[in-house]
Amino acid sequence: MKRLLMFVFIGLGMVGTLAAAGGRQGAAVQQPQEIPASRVFVDAMDREIFIPAYPERVLAFNGSVLEMIFNVGAIPVGRVQEFQIDRGVTLPSVGTTNQINIEAVAALNPDLIIANIRTHSHLRESLEALGAPLYFMNPDGGGASAQNEITLTIGEMLGRRDAAEEYLRRLYEISDAYKEQIVAMNIRNAIIIRDGQSITAAQPASGYGIILTDMLGVPNVITSEMVGGRAVSFLEYNIEAFIRDDPEIIMILSSSNDQAYNDIVLRDFKADTRWAGLYAVRNNNVVVMPFRVNPNRAPRENMVRYIAQAILSTRS
Repeated sequence: MKRLLMFVFIGLGMVGTLAAAGGRQGAAVQQPQEIPASRVFVDAMDREIFIPAYPERVLAFNGSVLEMIFNVGAIPVGRVQEFQIDRGVTLPSVGTTNQINIEAVAALNPDLIIANIRTHSHLRESLEALGAPLYFMNPDGGGASAQNEITLTIGEMLGRRDAAEEYLRRLYEISDAYKEQIVAMNIRNAIIIRDGQSITAAQPASGYGIILTDMLGVPNVITSEMVGGRAVSFLEYNIEAFIRDDPEIIMILSSSNDQAYNDIVLRDFKADTRWAGLYAVRNNNVVVMPFRVNPNRAPRENMVRYIAQAILSTRS
């Protein structure tokens, strides 16, 4: 028995020696790399946040960030009520973007919380008390490059950088195909407005503005200079300026899913004597967009399609 044990120990020693020697000789056997338990990210508050290598219970308080989480192939543990994009799953609500329910957040036991620095900074102490890493970002403004960078950051934080890059590749494949046709139309300018008594228009750094100009190549009537430093997606636009800037194409975001209502919106807008001299009205370039084009109701790639098709329809 002692002799058998001796052979076993000798054999094990030889295997260990051979393995070590093979490693020293640069053999094809590769040592596995250790995956860090957490990684450090700097958020919009300039804080270093330690985030798990692969967070599994992610929660965001902004509709655009929730969409980005889905876009990189992950599923958040909850949503804000405004987020209405059909992703094939039913998620519990943690309140509205402007009124987060801390108890509802705690009940979901997230391992990463992504908040909006402009909307949720006052909740910092309450959210930090939950124990999950709290990352503040600014999902608003900055144009296409900034929005793309946020998508890549989300992918990086969730251990899905490759998926984020692939999503952006597919997104721009869609927009570039439309852009080629639209640029050939030589459109002077266009505007996206909400339906209603006043004129509120999508500003350049909003999701709509990014698609219109950065992705489809159409100049926006609303300029960055008009917006100044205001963190708004839609800008109040006075009637005199609207008439002066004379949009070539006007797209109206409908507040209703009722087609009969949308037909009335279009009829009344074109019949309004204030707009009679506008190029878009005179040339039948006014389009009422479907209700699903409203914020938090369609994936970004579909938004590109809807806006591009609306523009192209003015030449059909």
